[in-house]
Amino acid sequence: MRPTMALESPRSQSWGELCLTAVRTTTECADWCIQNVDDPECIRFCLDAGDLATAAARLISRESPYAGKTLEATADVLERCARSCGEHRGEHDVFGRCADACTEAAQACKTVAQKQA
Repeated sequence: MRPTMALESPRSQSWGELCLTAVRTTTECADWCIQNVDDPECIRFCLDAGDLATAAARLISRESPYAGKTLEATADVLERCARSCGEHRGEHDVFGRCADACTEAAQACKTVAQKQA
């Protein structure tokens, strides 16, 4: 796992990079699961996490008053996705990458949400 990056502001590149990494890895994980395993819950968490991370990034970029609440929901689903994928970590490396990316992005979302409050 990479060291935690400083989150100087909601618009910091490191926060955006963490969200984009989560979007990419959740998409890869969901795609792999669709093709190789029958775990609808894991797929759903991955898809929800990627969609909410994308929405949160967009709301932050336009300074929406709904950004804080969206970040809280995003952090929640990212944590759920990380737990779900973490349970399958030994089955394929995509699960470990997804769990790690979601954990890091969830923490970043929480940090940024606190700054929005």
